[in-house]
Amino acid sequence: MMEDGLTFLGCLEFIFSDEKPKHYDFGATKDWLPKSKKFEEWEHGIGTTMTFSHQEMAIYLLFPMWEEAENDTENPDLVEELT
Repeated sequence: MMEDGLTFLGCLEFIFSDEKPKHYDFGATKDWLPKSKKFEEWEHGIGTTMTFSHQEMAIYLLFPMWEEAENDTENPDLVEELT
């Protein structure tokens, strides 16, 4: 699997992993960064608040431009197309 590159699910696993994944150094261009407290709060929520952090990250990885297009006042056709 590693010879084909990082899979989508593998990428999510790397992002949300509590410890450095075993094969992280295989193709990494940067050092491993542990989760920050702020990231963990975003991921798990505070108390019993339900979060959609994994789904939100998946959407961002699949559609990285949607957030920029939503705020694009110079190109309203793009915003309309994405909504």
